Amino acid sequence: MSFIPAYLVFALALMLLSAAATRALGWRAPSRVDVAIAELEWPLLDWMRYLVSIHLVRVFAGTLFRATPLWSFYMRLNGARLGRRVYVNSLSVTDHNLLEFGDDVVIGEGAHVSGHTIEGGRLKTAPVRLGSQVTIGLQSIVGIGVEAGWAFKWARSVSSPSSRSSSPAFTSGFPFALSSRQDPDSTVFGKSWCKSISMSVTGLSKVNE
Repeated sequence: MSFIPAYLVFALALMLLSAAATRALGWRAPSRVDVAIAELEWPLLDWMRYLVSIHLVRVFAGTLFRATPLWSFYMRLNGARLGRRVYVNSLSVTDHNLLEFGDDVVIGEGAHVSGHTIEGGRLKTAPVRLGSQVTIGLQSIVGIGVEAGWAFKWARSVSSPSSRSSSPAFTSGFPFALSSRQDPDSTVFGKSWCKSISMSVTGLSKVNE
């Protein structure tokens, strides 16, 4: 029976020490880059080490502490900018230093939230910003550069990279893209966004063409 409390102590220590080590060594995901993976420059290597450290914590501690305040606390230590009462019930959330979540954000089980993508042998990164009361449902995928305003909700959906929304909305079932007109009276995370939102929904058959 002593194994269980010992493992809890180990998992907690791993979370704290890993976050402290990545901060001290400067291992972070580079923001807004477009580089060839084959170049293997130092910022790219530091990003790979950062991902490995996140993965180790995810494997050994994630199943115990996800969806708890301790997991949100670890993500903050590891570079994420999170508001109050943020609950992350997914182990597919990475690039913590590129994440900015408002208050009362909920990430559902199996949701994928990442600040990077690899296309054609190139690494592309961009921050992911979610406003207060945003909900990411089960199995949803949030792409790089996505900015969602207050109370936006995903349900088993795939967002297009760099999609933006400043109004409450709901999407489900298909890949989608949000586009908007700039409005100087509307702000999200201190930047001007639009009040008028247009949503285009593309069927899976068209995506696969």
